[in-house]
This record gives sequence, structure tokens and C-alpha cells, in this order.
Amino acid sequence: MNRFFALSACALAASALLGEAVAQDAGLEAIVVTAKRSARVSSGATGLPLDVKNTPQSISILDAQTISDFGVTGSNDALRLTTGINVEQYETNRAVFNSRGFEVQSTQIDGLGVINSWGTVVGQADTYLFDRIELIRGANGLLTGVGNASGTINYVRKRPLNRDGGEVQLSAGSYNAKRVAVDYNKVLTQDGSWPAASWRCTRTRTPTSAT
Repeated sequence: MNRFFALSACALAASALLGEAVAQDAGLEAIVVTAKRSARVSSGATGLPLDVKNTPQSISILDAQTISDFGVTGSNDALRLTTGINVEQYETNRAVFNSRGFEVQSTQIDGLGVINSWGTVVGQADTYLFDRIELIRGANGLLTGVGNASGTINYVRKRPLNRDGGEVQLSAGSYNAKRVAVDYNKVLTQDGSWPAASWRCTRTRTPTSAT
């Protein structure tokens, strides 16, 4: 019995200390945890602006903010961050993409097809020009004609905005790597009846070595 009462006393003491700690914490500010919502709308698979969950294909979307967070400046390097695609850089300036065991031979810019019949990609575009990169895995014959079993890569370029503004990015790295990116947006009329005009430019100097 004495042991039972001793344990009860310890439990009461612990409960009192816990209640005091909770009372002290009640005066602290609330901590709000926020998360970034991924892009959920794509027209790359069907041509319609559907939510990804309502699109009957597997889609991965890499937006401009994610590309910037990783510090990626080349489109091939950006694709390495995307789920379901393998980038094989077999020469300094040439690469091939594989998805689902097949070479990706269907590439688009804003939904328009780019000739890539041999699957080899020469060079890579600067990611500063794109709002997002979409990868539609699997055959996409609905919009691309012959449905390649690998998938389709759609580079979606940035669009003018209905507000004035711009930015300049300067970066430098090892081996004399230098990069300047300029993005300026201008609304042509005050009432917004005319669409905005946008001007973008990138200048890079990144030494390459032969492989």
C-alpha cells in the first residue's frame, strides 16, 4: 500500500509540473508551418487546362521557383530534377533523354512540336526563359501525332504580366563562369486594354571542356 501511495504522489507531482509548463507556454506566439503548393494545372497532355489529378496521364511539373531554388540554369540539368526521366550526357554538347525504357523523341515549346526524330538533343536552353517544364510520361498521341511510348517534354515559356516591373540577376562561379539575366515587363496602356509587353535576355559565359 505504501508503494502504491508513493507512485500516486509522483504521478500527481508530474501532472502539476506539466500543467505549469503548459500554462507558461500559453503566452508564446503560435507557430504556423506553411508549405509550397505545387503546380496542379497543365494542358500538356490534353490541350485543356485540367488539374493534374483529373488528367488521365502521369505528369511531372517543374516550376520556375523550384528551378531557381536549386540554382539550375540549363534545361538538361533541370530535367534531372524531374521524376521519371533519365538524362544521358554522352558528349559535352549532346544528350539523350529516356523515360519508361524508351528515348524521348517528342519535345515541345508552348505545346508546339520541335523536330527531334533521332532523340539526340544538341545544347540546352537557359531555364530563365521558362515558366515551367512539363514531363508527360507515356504515349501522348492525342496532341503529338505519333504516340511515342516514352513521353513528351513541354517547355512553357514565361508570359507578359499586367504590371510593370523587372529584375536583374548577376552570378559568378568557379572556372570563370559568369551569368547575367534580365527580365523586364511593361504594361502598354493604363487601363490594361492592350496586353503587356515583356523583354527577357540572358548572357552567359561558362567555359566547357571536351569529353
